[in-house]
Amino acid sequence: MKHFLALSFAALLAQMNAHARVGETREEIAIRYGEGKQMPSQRLAGTESFEYSKSGFIVEVVILDGKSVMEIYARKEGTSDEAIKELLKVNTPVGTAWRFDKKAGRWERSGVPRLVGYRWPGHPDFFCIKDLKACEAAEKKNKPNAEGL
Repeated sequence: MKHFLALSFAALLAQMNAHARVGETREEIAIRYGEGKQMPSQRLAGTESFEYSKSGFIVEVVILDGKSVMEIYARKEGTSDEAIKELLKVNTPVGTAWRFDKKAGRWERSGVPRLVGYRWPGHPDFFCIKDLKACEAAEKKNKPNAEGL
């Protein structure tokens, strides 16, 4: 029993350390994960996306102006509610808290920056945490248009 508890605790600690934090720089993320690979496509216009693999997670980190603004997490065996709770926990600095908005179907964090977390539409095994204001500003700034078509 003691062996099982020790292994469970070690797995939980490893899982908690396997996550980037929204707002970290590329250098801070590289310290946490090692070098990731740059992805050829972008989730958000005007950004760079990098993929990392650690502790059973695949994490895509979206960088805008040198900082992480969105992170998408996936586990090969699916992203459980327990894993989501841990992801939210590691993105909860002192003085902030998460609450679930049933109407919107997402978690919202108090404090600055305002973060939201949700299961990726059409892919419930993916979980996303993003800086709402930074992502919305990037979308407005890089809004596609039909000029020149």
